[in-house]
Amino acid sequence: MIRLHQLITALISAALLLPACGGQTSTEESAVATPESQVTEEGGTESEAMTETGEDVDETVAVVSDEGFPRTITDGAGRELTFDVPPERLVTYYNDSFGMLATLGVMPVAQSVNTEMLTDPIYFGEAGVNIATIGYNDAPDLEDVVAARPDLVLVYSVEEAQVLDGIAPAFVTLDPATLEELYASVRLYGEMLGLEDKAEAVVQRFQDRLNAYAKANEANAEQTILKLASYDGQFSVATTADPVCQMLDVVATCEWKPSAPDEGWGYDTSIEGVLELDPDIIIFNNWTDDSFEEILAEVEANPLWGELSAVQNGRVYSTPGYDNPIASSLPAAQKVLDTYIPKMFPDVFDGPLTDEEVQETLAQ
Repeated sequence: MIRLHQLITALISAALLLPACGGQTSTEESAVATPESQVTEEGGTESEAMTETGEDVDETVAVVSDEGFPRTITDGAGRELTFDVPPERLVTYYNDSFGMLATLGVMPVAQSVNTEMLTDPIYFGEAGVNIATIGYNDAPDLEDVVAARPDLVLVYSVEEAQVLDGIAPAFVTLDPATLEELYASVRLYGEMLGLEDKAEAVVQRFQDRLNAYAKANEANAEQTILKLASYDGQFSVATTADPVCQMLDVVATCEWKPSAPDEGWGYDTSIEGVLELDPDIIIFNNWTDDSFEEILAEVEANPLWGELSAVQNGRVYSTPGYDNPIASSLPAAQKVLDTYIPKMFPDVFDGPLTDEEVQETLAQ
């Protein structure tokens, strides 16, 4: 059996035989030549992220600036990476960093994400099918990584970074748990990629959208939203420790005081505990392989479920499959707003707010 370090050594040797030109990106342990950026079918550095309704996230193409380089960036694991020029050929391992790149209109040359994301209009739309695949999440193919000729790989853990640092510098992504941390992550990506102005613009644009939804929905601000999941007869209640609930709490009320010790982004309770909360609206979060219909049939078997106000008023909404509303990037966060706010408050919104409606609402 070939040991991992032997495989990496072979892959590095192969990488050094590939043509490369341009600047350098380095960590204390490694440096690799940076190939010229390509905006072709294999990916590139300039692309427009899309909203759920198919509109461009920004009408201007991302303009990379070399001003202020070289610069040193601290990643999510506290590791310092020094960039002589903005990295251009990016490989992303996870959904979060894929979404971050889409936020800034930067298409990676290779990815290892949920396949549904590749053509989702909130990211790169149909152009996403042209991004090379290097495996799926925690099982990327190292030979494919080398073939992508990256000058930066976006990973989730130090362990992954240590494996890949021999191929190209690896940046451990941040793990934002609040909207402010999400904004900070966008700004850090902007700093790393020479897109500070773009990062600031998309942060402001999203905050404007959130504020506009809240302002238009002031009459419903006291209505309660419960983000709920069900596991083996128990229920998991999201509190405002959950980034999505925190975001929805700006538009209505998603703040729930834990009736048990918080674990992660919420707490576990029984159907009796859910009935005690009796929310106006339920967003049923499905992280399982079962369909929403299967889960709903299971919870409906308990007669107490039918006593919930949200159930009686037909205000239960599902989030199946990879569409689980996670605020891991601004496109994903905007999808939450644009998908669920109009569903929950149809008397106020006949659909997602357009950019023009956002500005009109804020100006009122």
